[in-house]
Amino acid sequence: MSKSPHVLLVEDDRGITHTLSMIMEAEKWKITTADCGKKGQDLLRNNTYSAVLLDYSLPDMSGTEFITYSKHLYPNLPILMHTGYDSGDVGFETSKAGADAFILKGEDLHVVIGKLRDTMLKNVKKTSSISTPAKRSLDALIGESKVMKRLKEKIIKVADSNCNVLILGPNGAGKELVAAALHANSRRADKIFLIDNAAAGNIELIDAKYFGHKRGAFTGADAEHVGLFEAADKGTLFIDEIGDLPLTSQSKLLRAIEYGDILPLGGKRNIKVNVRLIAATNKNLNEEVSNKNFREDLLNRLDTLVINIPSLNQRLEDIPLLAAHFIQIACAKEEVTLKTISKEALDLLQKTNWTGNVRQLSNVIYNAVIEAGSKETVLDVVHFDRLK
Repeated sequence: MSKSPHVLLVEDDRGITHTLSMIMEAEKWKITTADCGKKGQDLLRNNTYSAVLLDYSLPDMSGTEFITYSKHLYPNLPILMHTGYDSGDVGFETSKAGADAFILKGEDLHVVIGKLRDTMLKNVKKTSSISTPAKRSLDALIGESKVMKRLKEKIIKVADSNCNVLILGPNGAGKELVAAALHANSRRADKIFLIDNAAAGNIELIDAKYFGHKRGAFTGADAEHVGLFEAADKGTLFIDEIGDLPLTSQSKLLRAIEYGDILPLGGKRNIKVNVRLIAATNKNLNEEVSNKNFREDLLNRLDTLVINIPSLNQRLEDIPLLAAHFIQIACAKEEVTLKTISKEALDLLQKTNWTGNVRQLSNVIYNAVIEAGSKETVLDVVHFDRLK
């Protein structure tokens, strides 16, 4: 590390905060502190840091929630979890969320600092690129077919508008990549981009997920929780599978869009938010409206701008470019020499009916790289047995 690190410490224990601050200052590090997750998130939105040292149990949210938020802003930001829970489950949970390491409370705090230093050193290549929030641009949309060129042109045209966008297309076609490209080319590009899947999670807690809740709002609400709309303020919120959102939640979502405010569960005062909403679905929402599964007034609010994503079967000429891209990714993950692909194998790929679209192609390529192993340098038809 060529310059002094700037560490964000999110910890509600004043004693630990005081001692760690003294040690870091002695190390000539710069330190900024927050005693709750919300304050830490506000600091992250407006500043850049070399690393985060995070308490697992915060008064207003879990450490895992904070990690998820942080990684949406800065995917490569090193995060060390400081926890009092000596549990493999905690380690697995935080690692899955994106923590680079975790260390138990009770360790000498000088050991904590050493662990934090090691974490930053391991991520030194990554931390050199975290000066601005993560952006995924049109480069992630691989393909030069006519339909892909039209798609990219449409994204450029509508990206800088503040209007909501509805993305339509089959599963696995790349709706999240399109949403990310819209955000990255918008006037909100330097703000947060949050992603959610409406079909995932406990239906009873959907409103809490989007609009937040106050402590004691329902059984198990032991701390205040910041919802996605408030967390995405001034940025972009992408809701995938919006066709699966329950009707009861659709009405609250409509209000958030129409009036730009939300009411957390158990709250007494509405909170103003400025969020650009991008929604996506593989369903025919007009049919869902006819079947009374989706609100017509919500659909009218969402489909101000509509982007249709082609299936992979509609752009088979892009398969050579996509295959080369996924081969590179798979070889890097498996730490094997970069492979090429034979003409016969490409012909097979272009004759396949891709019901799972680009996601399925990615998985097939990855499997083929594994089948080929470290010695073979060319992917051939024999490595694509699952397509026969």
